[in-house]
Amino acid sequence: MIVYRVEHKELISERSGTYAGPMGQLTFESQPSEVRDKYYRALNAVARNMNNGLHLTPWADPCLRGISSFEVCGVDSPEAVDWWFGDSLPLLEQAGFVVREYDVPDCKARRGLGGQVVFDYVSANRVEKTGDK
Repeated sequence: MIVYRVEHKELISERSGTYAGPMGQLTFESQPSEVRDKYYRALNAVARNMNNGLHLTPWADPCLRGISSFEVCGVDSPEAVDWWFGDSLPLLEQAGFVVREYDVPDCKARRGLGGQVVFDYVSANRVEKTGDK
């Protein structure tokens, strides 16, 4: 299964060692204030977009019933990326986030509502695109 994930192109999540998603806990002490400011503006835009009652967290999604410590969030299509992140994508890009594709074994991914997918990051293979870092 191909899964799309919005994640930072450089910063690593403290929780899993994976590239951090926009809702991940990041440490910014070593980053310049303009980097932190861009991140927080993007995070606020994501929160506004997702607080419309249509986007369920993995814990609220009856198909997922939570997310394990070894799983990260993604979605199942480019359309789902747009639906989940909407107009926050340009701010995320300014803050260093990219949309990456992962090839995930079906048995290592769980689908939720609205195209949401949680998957085992260690079992996933990033699909390299021209210009990827």
